[in-house]
Amino acid sequence: MITVGEQVFNMADVFPVWSCESPTCRTAIWIGQLEPHKTIYTVCVEYTELLLPEGKSALYVRPFVEILNPKLKRRFGNA
Repeated sequence: MITVGEQVFNMADVFPVWSCESPTCRTAIWIGQLEPHKTIYTVCVEYTELLLPEGKSALYVRPFVEILNPKLKRRFGNA
């Protein structure tokens, strides 16, 4: 797992126009826009550096990602 500082640096390379807040020393929150096809999505990504006991792995830790706008619509057949 990488530190919050490393993640902030890496995200700035990939998404330089996204805003970044750091409400705590272990958390960073980015808000920005993605346009994968014809729709512009406003996305929020929250990354928190966990405090793990020695010897424990953070292999399955993932950032929290939320689509803020537009509201996603459920399609038939998708859970």
